[in-house]
Amino acid sequence: MSRHPTTPALLTAATLLSHSQKSQALSLSHPAEKTFEQAQSAANLELSPSGSIQLYSRNLIEDDGPGIGYHQPGKNSAHAPTELPPGATLKKILHIPRPQASAAHLYLRPGPAVTLNGHPLTLDPATNTHQIPTSLLQQGDNEILLTNPAPKPLRIQTAGHSDIHKNAPDRAQNPPRSFLAETPSTPFQPLDGELLVRLHLNQFAPEGTLLSPIIDLATSQSNDPQNPLAPPLTLHALALTPQASTPPGTKITLAFRTGPTSIPDTQWTNWSPIPCDSFTPRPHRYLQYQATLSTTNPLLTPTLHTLNINAKISPEPAPTWFKQIHLTRHTNPDIRYTSIPFEYENPLHPKMIHLRKKYHLDDLVAGSSCELEKIVRLRNWIANQWKWNPPVVDYPDWDADEILTRKYGFCVQHAIAFLQCAISLGYQTRFLFGNNPSHGGHEVCEVWSNDYQKWIYIDPADNFHYVDRKTNIPLSMLETHDLVMKTYYPNFSLSYIHNPNDYLPVPSVGICYGLELAPTGSSPDFAKNKDVNGIYPLARMWTLIRYLSRNNFHEKPNPLPITQGRDFWQYADYIVWQGPDMPPGQHHFKNFTARRNDLEWTLNQTKVSATPTSAPGTLQIHLTTITPHLETFLKKIDTTPWQPTPPIFLWPLHPGQNHLELKTQTTSKIHGPPTTLELTYNV
Repeated sequence: MSRHPTTPALLTAATLLSHSQKSQALSLSHPAEKTFEQAQSAANLELSPSGSIQLYSRNLIEDDGPGIGYHQPGKNSAHAPTELPPGATLKKILHIPRPQASAAHLYLRPGPAVTLNGHPLTLDPATNTHQIPTSLLQQGDNEILLTNPAPKPLRIQTAGHSDIHKNAPDRAQNPPRSFLAETPSTPFQPLDGELLVRLHLNQFAPEGTLLSPIIDLATSQSNDPQNPLAPPLTLHALALTPQASTPPGTKITLAFRTGPTSIPDTQWTNWSPIPCDSFTPRPHRYLQYQATLSTTNPLLTPTLHTLNINAKISPEPAPTWFKQIHLTRHTNPDIRYTSIPFEYENPLHPKMIHLRKKYHLDDLVAGSSCELEKIVRLRNWIANQWKWNPPVVDYPDWDADEILTRKYGFCVQHAIAFLQCAISLGYQTRFLFGNNPSHGGHEVCEVWSNDYQKWIYIDPADNFHYVDRKTNIPLSMLETHDLVMKTYYPNFSLSYIHNPNDYLPVPSVGICYGLELAPTGSSPDFAKNKDVNGIYPLARMWTLIRYLSRNNFHEKPNPLPITQGRDFWQYADYIVWQGPDMPPGQHHFKNFTARRNDLEWTLNQTKVSATPTSAPGTLQIHLTTITPHLETFLKKIDTTPWQPTPPIFLWPLHPGQNHLELKTQTTSKIHGPPTTLELTYNV
């Protein structure tokens, strides 16, 4: 095993010290934990227990995941369970390309007797998840036999092939892998569906890729790394040296690119491998690197501890007028990126426009004093459209218009109706839910708030949101989860057996019910929701939280969970939060993350960089953003009105104080938070 700084990956044939005395040495250290969180992407990667970057260590083997759901009368119902009579046998084939694993868990509901590859298993009847010996697994097809030891038929949950193929068309070519033999002497016949039998393997993914944040070499060592104003520089030489562990069969490969602008565009170089044959000095202020971790052994992973960056840079000769500029104030937020691609619904989709007009949503929010009041008014209206009433017949589409026309459903329908109404008004919203191991679950939403520049948790069914009692700032779902863990599990890790009381008081939390923008304690819901001595309670439901990685249910009707919320949540493709305070269970899912930016990335913000030009008193401005359905950037120079602007433009300065404000505008005319740049030009 290699446990050393891998050989320095020099990008120049000469040493870094061979440049002119005017050049400056620049040394940066990127520790793994910080880099992992700030990276633009960390696909198929995770942090090791020691805080190093390693390959993702979970793999779910299943055939039913896209199509599993609850069977009920009417439309959108899932496949009926398969009957297993006494004397009959069900066979499930799980195809395992790589059987090597440090642990294996079989997931199926208790009841049948189980044999794996001819070996009887002893399973705990009180749980759905069973650790099994990895030595029983084999490469390729693995045979699982289910027999019924009871005198009455057993019902085994089954996903229909049509539902599986609707949500995962690429599986239509897969052979059937679930079979039934009605008697010991009759042959197995394929089922019209796949049994809910899954295998969760702890093994490392073959490959994962880290895409670093954009590194500004001009300000990376300053006291103000968000300073947007810096002269151009020349990058003479560059060396990237990883501190890493690479066991046999594993490796880490590096690549880099550089450019003069804060977002990669046509002026940037192509990706170059490290090491490369030569390095040409270039007037490039920005750097980005990519680290690819790979393994040929599912039991071993490379680990990246730190990446050291050494460079030789020299300032470009700045025009003399640039010395007459003094930066007096700026707001230039860092953009946070998610590794999990999110698909955003277009607010101008015809169904969204119809929804907005039909229910007079603009009139509903007209006169609101702020963005949050609009969201609260909409939530209060949705909550009062119908009483909680689970759809036991004809499970509705994920369509707010259908739901609002029918006027029945439970928290799922409240969440979907709110989500689509909010998006129709231009506010990006996402669907999520949570539960406690032995407690009911609940579906809610998060809305991106431009005013608070964060995701905020909104409960459209119970009609409230949480706030920090001191600041009155709304909480996100992850912040709520953190408080739940701190309140209910202060001295021990979450256990699927230990379950404290349903509600405990939390002095730091306030709850805004109905139309409240601040907690008053006077709402009828205050007493109804078990307040303790005037302190708001916190439900322990948010121990386990899961997301959908899209909200474009009109543009792309599938994939979606079937009959969401009518049974235990077994759809395999949720995004599951797996923070450091969580136990390693939930073995029926496959998409886990403990990276906060994967769930709390930013939207609609504008990041700016500015460089001097040869024209006296003129700066080149470069803008970047993550804004779904961006229509344009807007700029406001001094006291002039806001006007559209391209992402790169020239800003001619005048003597004295100069003021520049920048923001995004979506196609729904929603504005992001302003970025401000103020400076004096002393001519």
